[in-house]
Amino acid sequence: LLEKDEGRIDLLACSLAASEEGLDLLGTLEDLTDADIAASDDTTGNPPTQAEDLLETLQDSLYFVPPADREMEESRRILVVSSDIEAHETLTAATAEHVKVVFFDTEKEKLEDLSKKISEVLGDDRADSIAFVNHGNDLGEFFLSKELKVSSQTLESSEELQLFWKNVGDLLEEDGGRIDLLACNLAASQKGKDLIEELALLTDAD
Repeated sequence: LLEKDEGRIDLLACSLAASEEGLDLLGTLEDLTDADIAASDDTTGNPPTQAEDLLETLQDSLYFVPPADREMEESRRILVVSSDIEAHETLTAATAEHVKVVFFDTEKEKLEDLSKKISEVLGDDRADSIAFVNHGNDLGEFFLSKELKVSSQTLESSEELQLFWKNVGDLLEEDGGRIDLLACNLAASQKGKDLIEELALLTDAD
């Protein structure tokens, strides 16, 4: 699925390239995919580091660099930035022109409000992808806000969370629609991988 000469895979996972084992994994993936692999060798994005550091990791991703293979107006990508992210203004200012930013004010807004804001930005369209910049950890959880933890347990028990993610899924293209969880270390544990699978089933999206 990647361009043969310039195709690249970005692994947005903290400290992946910081160990010999991680470097070996990157080498294996490069051999397997026949593509360049980019990964971070530090804890970029983990609190209390600032958003400038997070941006350094994400700056080459499709949310911060315009796509070269198609017109920008054809790309319908949403980036949800939480007010809990340090220096969130920096991330918003650096976002590529083809990406529409939705700001989530966690002090004043609820998940219902966030769903409406994403829907209003899209209008009658559906998104190719919706990304969430949040804090995460290797316990298999991430945070939509300080009070809104997303884990297998909270996803099972909270009707509010279930409805929110179903709404997110409904806002995506039926074929190829994708959710990007830009939360550190989320897939570092089996619990995190299980949560990602549960969200995929709930939203019917990648």
